[in-house]
Parts: sequence; structure tokens; C-alpha cells
Amino acid sequence: MDDILAYVIVLAVGIVIGIWAANLFHRVMIKIVLKDMGIDSNAKLKRFTEEIQEDLRKRDPEAYAALMRDIAEDREQEVVRVRLEAHQGILFAYRESDSQFLGQGNTREDLIKSMGHRFKNVTVEITNAELMKDFT
Repeated sequence: MDDILAYVIVLAVGIVIGIWAANLFHRVMIKIVLKDMGIDSNAKLKRFTEEIQEDLRKRDPEAYAALMRDIAEDREQEVVRVRLEAHQGILFAYRESDSQFLGQGNTREDLIKSMGHRFKNVTVEITNAELMKDFT
């Protein structure tokens, strides 16, 4: 009986040490890979993540939508995809799924305030955010 108990204890300790060693190995390897890719700050990591997501959105919209749903579930927030239009110096925002008008503004801040009245605890994804660069 003592042999079985000793075996179980050694097995449990081995499992714990193995999990700890694997986690340490993965953390070190991720740091090395990120360093080799030139990603040495949180800002660069965030930009890299955004680039990967944008590439996925272009290549496989269904997979991208699934990823955004997973992210939203993790955040417990809905993801609302928004399409922008610019007419006569005014930005207009529409829900991408049903073209529902969401807000307008002469500047980015005005547009955000206008849309903010409609949304609480959601992630807004602007599919053509490059339009916003001309509106300060």
C-alpha cells in the first residue's frame, strides 16, 4: 500500500513539475519569437495583432467574424461592425449588417459622441476607418 501511495505522490509531483516546465518553455519561446520579429513593446504587439486581424478579415470574413465573436464573448461585449461614408465634410456611420444609420459628425470626436448615445458596452469595429484620418 505504501508503494502505491509513493507512486501516486511521485506521479503527481512529476505532473506538476512537467506543467510548470512546459509553461516556462512556452513563455521563453514566445519572447524569443517576438524579439526575432522585432516586437519588443506592447504597442508593437497590439499593432501586429491588428494587422493579423485585418489580414484575416480580408482573406476569410467568416473566420474573422468567428474570431470577433470569441473576443466579444471574452469581453462580454457585442461587436458592431460599422461602415463610414463621407459627404460634404461630414462623416456618417452605418451598421454594416443592415445599413442602419448610427450617427454623424464633422470630426472624429463628434462622430464618436453621436454613436456613443446608441451603444453601451459594445466593441465598435469600423471596416473602413481610413476615412477618419481626414477628420480631426
